[in-house]
Amino acid sequence: MTSCFDKIKGGFAMGGALGLGVGSFLAPIASWRAGLRGRPLLRNTAQQMLTFGIQTCEYVNAVCLGILFGMFLAVGTGIRCEAQSQQSLEQHKKVAPSSTP
Repeated sequence: MTSCFDKIKGGFAMGGALGLGVGSFLAPIASWRAGLRGRPLLRNTAQQMLTFGIQTCEYVNAVCLGILFGMFLAVGTGIRCEAQSQQSLEQHKKVAPSSTP
């Protein structure tokens, strides 16, 4: 049985991969809508996807989307895991009779 920490790590990895995929899809669309074509489109898309800093999260950035969505999925997984562990603990208490006479 996997621990809650392993599930949280898996949720972060899954969310990060999904966020990077969405960011990789949206970055060229944002550059295209800004009027860039050809080499400037590719250069701006690569810059938006790969740069990371304080100012860059204002734009469609694949790294920022990956980190943010990964964090959201990790927190949600942690909450769900905690609820499931409490529920299984309550069921265990109901099933196991007390041995005191």
